[in-house]
Order: sequence, then structure tokens, then C-alpha cells
Amino acid sequence: MTITASVRNLPISEEDSLYRELEITMQRLGHLVAYREKLNWSEHYGELQLGERHQLQRLKKTAAKNEGVPLFWAKLSKNTLFQHLFFHPNTEGYYLPFRFSEPFVIEREGKKIWFGSSVRLLEELGWLEMELNQQGDEEITAIWKAYCDLCHESSERFSPFHLKHINDRDSGKD
Repeated sequence: MTITASVRNLPISEEDSLYRELEITMQRLGHLVAYREKLNWSEHYGELQLGERHQLQRLKKTAAKNEGVPLFWAKLSKNTLFQHLFFHPNTEGYYLPFRFSEPFVIEREGKKIWFGSSVRLLEELGWLEMELNQQGDEEITAIWKAYCDLCHESSERFSPFHLKHINDRDSGKD
């Protein structure tokens, strides 16, 4: 499964109930004015391929190892520095260019829509740089760098990014 990301506007309008739910959450997190006035609501900057799901899973395992616990324990205990890396699926959902400590979910029409902080994810990824340099695993480093670049672009353009995964069977690959 290939993970892709689009740096783009949120595809919702002020009349949409999701806009209002996000507005309430952003107010609770202290980002209401920036959400309304600064967030990119119109531009689509492009799409990029981040990597494969197994690469992301290996990156998560590296982060858990960095904390000195198995990945399943870090997820189970929820006592981790890597909230966005572990608890946001990172294969679907959105990241917003605001700093908040934990990802959140908004349920809409029976479907969960995940939101994370691209600022916080970049911090979490930064904590792994030394470990990745010591490992020298190019496959993990490649997806780590792709997520870092995506977070930088999100912050620079003050734009959300949207993650989605594509099954290789669906895209015509074997």
C-alpha cells in the first residue's frame, strides 16, 4: 500500500458541519483566529508519494525502540512522546499547521476523520534523527525525510495536508 499526501486547502466550506466542528476544536486548542483567517482555504499545492505502509510501520517501531519500549506497549500505555506518529494513522486523515499535543478524531456520517498537528509531528520526527543516522537504514530514512519535508511545507504555506493510501492492486501494480 502506497501512502500519498496532498498539501492543499481543506475541502470544506463554512456551511459544512465539519467546518463548525473543527472551528470549535480549534477554539478549544487556542487557534480559532488563525484557523479562520490564516489557514489556506483555497490553494492546492500538489501531491507527493511518501512511501509504503511497511516503511511507516518500521519508522514507528524505530520510534518505540528510541523510547525503550515495544511499539504495542507504547500504543497500549499511551505514555509516549510520539503521540502523532503512533496514534494518528498517518495513512489517511489530515494534519493542520497548528501546534497541539495530541491528534483528534471527528466522526462524520459514521466515519472517523483524523486530524494531527504538522508542527508537532515534525518535532516528533526530529527526535528520531540521531537514531536514524546511527541505524543507516535508507528505507526508513526515506519515509522519515518525506514526512519531514511534508511538515515543513505545511508550516511554510500554512496549509493542511491530506494523507491517503492506495492499494497497489487498485493502482494496477502487482
